[in-house]
Amino acid sequence: MSHLDGIYRLMEESKAYVLREAVDRNRALMQGMFPDSLLRREEALRLP
Repeated sequence: MSHLDGIYRLMEESKAYVLREAVDRNRALMQGMFPDSLLRREEALRLP
């Protein structure tokens, strides 16, 4: 495997992880698993 192949694979795995996290978060939100206060706190922590 070349270095470029390894870099491409790492990038694709990273994108897949981010997508999976977003899907899991949305699924949890749709099921009402988290209280609004926790969601607001998380959103505040995400903002730069």
